[in-house]
Amino acid sequence: AYMELKTFSEAETHCLNAIQLAEMAVRQNPHHPPAIEMLSMTLGTRCLLLLHTDRFDTAEEVAKQSYTLAESIYHKTDPRMCKSLKINALVLEKQGKLSEAERSLFRCYTILCVTPGV
Repeated sequence: AYMELKTFSEAETHCLNAIQLAEMAVRQNPHHPPAIEMLSMTLGTRCLLLLHTDRFDTAEEVAKQSYTLAESIYHKTDPRMCKSLKINALVLEKQGKLSEAERSLFRCYTILCVTPGV
């Protein structure tokens, strides 16, 4: 479904609702990778929204949650880890932690280099 959101406040409300639905799905099926993946991706979306509204500390916390969830269902060299790694790098860059951001992006690059067909 296509949704046009006019303000960041409106977008955040929809994002928080999506997170609640994803959390419910994880509670119902705590070992179901698609439910965990959806929560991780939704948290990643919230993280981007937080970055756009200059809430870097909260964004860092949400990015860590997203990464931890992704890490719980993917192998450390799975290319699907790259989304969480890139979001983490964005947060670190906004906070001025450039060497840490570089490490996160380098790990993503390494994963993509060793993955055939990517």
